[in-house]
Amino acid sequence: MRGAKQASGQIDFYINSLEASGDSALEATLPEARSKEASTADELPLIIEVQPGIVSRSLLDIAVENSVEISHSCGGMGSCGTCRVYLEWEPSQGGPNPPTEIEEEMRQDRGFIASERLACQIVWGEAFDPLQVSPRWRVRVPTK
Repeated sequence: MRGAKQASGQIDFYINSLEASGDSALEATLPEARSKEASTADELPLIIEVQPGIVSRSLLDIAVENSVEISHSCGGMGSCGTCRVYLEWEPSQGGPNPPTEIEEEMRQDRGFIASERLACQIVWGEAFDPLQVSPRWRVRVPTK
């Protein structure tokens, strides 16, 4: 596809049973949020190197392609909320696209905190310049 953006970077998936308490601690800055969450010392992330490729792939698609199990009852349409994840990134590196209208409705209905997103609605490489940054995202996948 001519003219398509290319993006590479890294996504660290942590599969655990961490659930948000509704506490604002998880909404804090990245380093503070890491210290307030359950310790990740015992967790080994599944690290995925995102190779240069056509962007506009959802985080859910990237996970499924790399055998990371994230529930998605509605098939990635954003209507069920089962692909909820906690996403962290360094602001100077390339973050995700802003929440979609579907996510905003789900966020209001279910009281999501700022770091909670739907994996099917997060689009890799849409909100950052792939020629300027090589982002590293940290994704926690709740198992409950």
